[in-house]
Amino acid sequence: MRPVAAEKIPDPEGATGAPSLAKAIFDLMKLALPLALAQILSVSIMTTDIWMMGQLSTLDLAAGSLAIRFYQPFYFFALGLLGVITPFVAQGRGQNDDRLIRRSFRMGLCLGLVIGILFAIIVAQGSWILPALGQDPDVVAHADMFLLLSALSLPVLNLFLVLRFFVMGFGKTRLQLAAVIVGLTTNLLLNPLLAYGYGPLPALGLTGIGIATLISFLVMIIMLVSAIHFTAPFQLYQPFRRWWVMDWQISKRQLRIGFPNAVMITTETSMFAIASIMIGAYGASALAAAAIANQVAALTFMLPLGIAQAAAITLGLAAGKNNSAMLLIMGKAALIMGSFITLIMMICLWLGMEGIISLFLRADNDDFQQVRTVAISLFIITALFQIPDGLQAILSGGLRGINDTFWPAIIGLISFWAIGLGSAYLMGFTWALGPGAIWAGVALGLVAATIGLVVRWQMRMKAIAKGGQILLQ
Repeated sequence: MRPVAAEKIPDPEGATGAPSLAKAIFDLMKLALPLALAQILSVSIMTTDIWMMGQLSTLDLAAGSLAIRFYQPFYFFALGLLGVITPFVAQGRGQNDDRLIRRSFRMGLCLGLVIGILFAIIVAQGSWILPALGQDPDVVAHADMFLLLSALSLPVLNLFLVLRFFVMGFGKTRLQLAAVIVGLTTNLLLNPLLAYGYGPLPALGLTGIGIATLISFLVMIIMLVSAIHFTAPFQLYQPFRRWWVMDWQISKRQLRIGFPNAVMITTETSMFAIASIMIGAYGASALAAAAIANQVAALTFMLPLGIAQAAAITLGLAAGKNNSAMLLIMGKAALIMGSFITLIMMICLWLGMEGIISLFLRADNDDFQQVRTVAISLFIITALFQIPDGLQAILSGGLRGINDTFWPAIIGLISFWAIGLGSAYLMGFTWALGPGAIWAGVALGLVAATIGLVVRWQMRMKAIAKGGQILLQ
């Protein structure tokens, strides 16, 4: 086998050069689009679940979406904590540090399993936690088995995230995209088979949807493990070598940088989840409408999230090479791309909201009109917050690429919980303005986060341009 160092992925701009802005946008687009597509397809797995629930009944949609919103904050905490694997791998490539690449992956696997098991125990208790939060006991009882399957899925999801983030750190976007395509195809095939039943398969309803999703993620894990173990460039780093040996220094670094990033992502996603639970206090129809708006918002968010991930990779690589010129131009390119794409998404949602809503509902449902009316009010706000939601994600991703996660976490905590949820509760319950007012509070939180992150971004970019330290340790 050739030495690992001989297989390094080259940086076309060298150690000190930087591309033009036009080339930076083009290069970033080539990296971001497959990442965004993979993100869209990943969320499409959950979107097909939500769609399938809506085809079963409004009760299934309300119960299943409530279970999803309950476990999502735990999933997204893991997403943020493990997401630092990608910039760590990119930084290791820039520094020619095989040890950092290999051990970031191995320690990520250990961390993902541990927190996955801990969170699964909590999610499994949702059948008594959710009624204590004011949710309809009948709706929660209907979601009981789906909640248990969601809990079992968390360790599996975490392993998939580690594998995916490791692959992304190499800029190898097609592999993880292929895995997600296979996973989505599996879910599309199994959802109706297990929900409705076919031949010897019984009709499992909501439980069948949960089983189909779990199987889909297991299939994706098998694909990525095989690729990492048997194909270049991954196998050249021997990522599974001595997998039982702990590296506490790397683990502490992952926790030190990853924990604030997890707080940032969790505060945002939990804002959406808690807002949905607040809307659930207005009844099953309002909860079903929130499920549709929330899922579409998650789907459109995947485009700027792909740009954010590309920014974390490219800025991490530039930081590893100590190439401030490349870092500054790639950061500017990411923000320009994000502004343009989120503007387009805002227009598309505004013009197509009624058609999108109709895809998730059966017109012959008794409460079709009631759900549709609430959903339209939520969609108007969803369209309006596309730009701030996308930009805050890209700013956070770029800062993550240079290990700057502490202040973004503080900004997120204040913006999403104090401003976002605080105003949502005030308008939705104190002033009793309805479900739309709760969703408007979410929009205010996103705007506040964008303003705070813009300030932090400008501070860091100015310091780096003046020759300051790039990577925060």
